[in-house]
Amino acid sequence: MDLENKCLHASGEATSNDVTVEFYLDMDPGKTAFKNFGHSFSLKGPGAYTIGDQDADIVFEVEDPEKIQEYNSGDDVDFPFLVERHFIKNLHSDSEYTIEVTFKNRRELVTDSYTFSIPKPPKPYDSWVWDSETKKWLAPAEPPSLVWDEASQQWIIP
Repeated sequence: MDLENKCLHASGEATSNDVTVEFYLDMDPGKTAFKNFGHSFSLKGPGAYTIGDQDADIVFEVEDPEKIQEYNSGDDVDFPFLVERHFIKNLHSDSEYTIEVTFKNRRELVTDSYTFSIPKPPKPYDSWVWDSETKKWLAPAEPPSLVWDEASQQWIIP
């Protein structure tokens, strides 16, 4: 979050269905004072939800945020400064997501966004095909049905 230029600097690449989102203050301490700083973010895309939605399959975890009260140019602070770290798990493969961030400083609100894609998992076998509806690799034939054999206490292929 660049307070001086009032924008979000985003970088990185998703390599799995789990991503880590870190928020840093990136600024020139001699030029940019901050007061009453705050921020929030939302995730938009398949399976995304509002906090408290019990049916959602995406999981959010957050480390305790460091408190930021007020910065004055005479304070000894190293920048960029880590504000918060979020872990987002179970994102859908082969899907696009957008993180929208709103931050405020000195009563001014700034909103910016970053869009990224979750890759497909590695193809398990050359003959398998990607099903864009289920977001899974499918074998060229259905797997055999298993039947429970009570006498041997095993699953068997009929």
